[in-house]
Amino acid sequence: MTDYTLTRYASFRPTGCDVAGLNASRLSRGSDDDDDDGDRSTWLVAPCGTNRDANLLTESNWYAQDNALKEEDPNGLDHETHRFGHWACGWFEITLVRPNTKAADEAQKIADALSDYPVLNESDFSEREFNATYDYIRDEVSRLASRGKWLSVASDGCEPVEPSESQIEQAAAEVMRHIDDEMGGGLPSHVNQDGGGSVSEDDLLNALEACGYQLASEDDETEAPCSNS
Repeated sequence: MTDYTLTRYASFRPTGCDVAGLNASRLSRGSDDDDDDGDRSTWLVAPCGTNRDANLLTESNWYAQDNALKEEDPNGLDHETHRFGHWACGWFEITLVRPNTKAADEAQKIADALSDYPVLNESDFSEREFNATYDYIRDEVSRLASRGKWLSVASDGCEPVEPSESQIEQAAAEVMRHIDDEMGGGLPSHVNQDGGGSVSEDDLLNALEACGYQLASEDDETEAPCSNS
């Protein structure tokens, strides 16, 4: 029998200001098990939860845990996910596992793994960081473009034109590659765990220029050289 260190739901409280084991006696989702009285007091709380304000690592670990538990308990008889409203974060979700089952054993393995290293799935976490980085840079490039017009995508001469969404996407991808190359492949460090970015406006403008893009405000009368890109 597995020696569980997971918290029983009867003792679980998201913060010290909350009631322990909220609604434990009526958390059942309508199980087909005739012996299921709906009481989840003795069920165990899996180590990974999530909430409205979850950061990238929390989201990644929640996803990895969910996949692992579904693999062990595909019919969902021994693990359940529950969402609660909360005064501090809007809502949060936890997963409960029935003791002495494969699902509970897997949840304990996850808890043990997290005690040694905080990331359950490096590939998934890295992908989330990459996507968050791109989204941040795309939004910043779009914001900069809204303050001026592209000189690099003019159809004739050097007349500035309003960039299209596809041109902004292309510029963001090129800027992202440029910054990544400059950093030697360290681009994800420009994104914090809340999904926000830390690339300065000057760095973005320099990267845009290095990629052949220029911005000019609508009232700028200075004629700038055209880009060949």
